[in-house]
Amino acid sequence: MGRRKGAKVKSRRTRPLSGWRPLTSQREARKVTSLFHKYTKELDELKSKFKGKETAEGKTERLELEEKLKGIGGRERYQEASMLLTSLNKSSSKWLFQNITKLDLRPKRGEPKLKTLEVGAINTQIVSCPWLDCTAIDLKSRHPQVKEMDFFDLPCPIEKEYDVICNAMVLNCVPEPVSRGDMLLRSLRMLRVGGLFLLVIPRRCVDAVTKHRLEAVLTKLGLEITNTNDSPKVSFFAGVKKVNCWCPLVNGEKLKLGTSSGIFSIDFDNDSMKKLCAC
Repeated sequence: MGRRKGAKVKSRRTRPLSGWRPLTSQREARKVTSLFHKYTKELDELKSKFKGKETAEGKTERLELEEKLKGIGGRERYQEASMLLTSLNKSSSKWLFQNITKLDLRPKRGEPKLKTLEVGAINTQIVSCPWLDCTAIDLKSRHPQVKEMDFFDLPCPIEKEYDVICNAMVLNCVPEPVSRGDMLLRSLRMLRVGGLFLLVIPRRCVDAVTKHRLEAVLTKLGLEITNTNDSPKVSFFAGVKKVNCWCPLVNGEKLKLGTSSGIFSIDFDNDSMKKLCAC
């Protein structure tokens, strides 16, 4: 059948990723996250190559990469894409409920609710649970039950520690390796001994070798890893806090984590470790 006269031909070109309409497609969200990791990896390699002594050629390459990052919406668009993928998969809430049940932490009738902190709340599946006393936060709240705030603005330490802390698709959005380390330190400092910590990050950030290294780092920080899992796109970790402070386990050791691909790393500042020490 021929095309009607005057009918518009639908363009086959992909809508530019630099457009600021809300992300709704998993395919587009995955494209944003893939390109973001690709460009940030190349930028890190460039910085490592010149080590503070940037040449004219290096500057040109850097500016081109920075322009490409802007073209996909930068870190803000990446955060939006990561949250959309988590929301569509409903993976974080499922992982949380599964591990609470597995460890028999769910309160019985008449027992107090579990004091819970959800970092990176992109829906109300956790905060609306009747047996959780949940504080849900996100940098850009999409629901009145979710507080719009930065995790690093939370007081730490706190008077009454959390029973459960869930960090879903947030650690990978933190721009600096040291800040990622601080996020883990602050999370564990706010968790009671015997409390449950849940971490959800893209598999792209944690290859097979690094996954075991990350488990080892979390163990050094005082967690007993009780469960891990992988979906095609996401890695899941669950651990119970076994000691009040990481100092005896770390014992002055410099903790650092990097992937073989170079797209994700975590660094722990010794001053932060001392400042947040609970000894």
